[in-house]
Amino acid sequence: NQMIKDNYQRIILNNAEKGFSLLELLIVVVIMIFVLGMMAAIVSGVQSTYSTYRERASKHTDALASLNLITRVIRNAGNNTGLTALTTTGNNRLRIKSDWTTTDNSLDDSFEDAEFYVSDNILYMVNYGSGSTEIELAENIQSISFEYFNVGGTVTTDMNSVARVKIVLTVEGENQQLETTASIRKMIQPK
Repeated sequence: NQMIKDNYQRIILNNAEKGFSLLELLIVVVIMIFVLGMMAAIVSGVQSTYSTYRERASKHTDALASLNLITRVIRNAGNNTGLTALTTTGNNRLRIKSDWTTTDNSLDDSFEDAEFYVSDNILYMVNYGSGSTEIELAENIQSISFEYFNVGGTVTTDMNSVARVKIVLTVEGENQQLETTASIRKMIQPK
């Protein structure tokens, strides 16, 4: 009987030594909370950075797509029409005329009589074809400017001698401007 009691006490003592004390458990929980807190801060920072870059990329994508459209329209300026190809109001508004469909001899289709300008940080295009239609091309555009060059590369204000147009878009909140130069095909072809 004594032997059974001794074995029973040894089993109880061995079992007591195998578990965690409350203090050890508390230390592990505190360390885990600290590690999880650090991980949450890192994940939050990554998400914030991603959101910022995603918004910036969206602004630039819209601005670049608009710049591409304006460039294409300028390249066809004066095509199949005797009308003045480019009409400007200062350096921040440009109206472009060209007959893209040679069969109708009118400027009533999309992009055949279009004007580009910025108002309230929105880049607009107005189609004057069959009725005026104002279209928002891009938001977050602070300004647009146009500079005109003749065939010799000299800056000009004579809209009938313009061979190239430099377009500069300023995206809101960005230090760097987006710019491109579009050559007017009609002006660079031999007559």
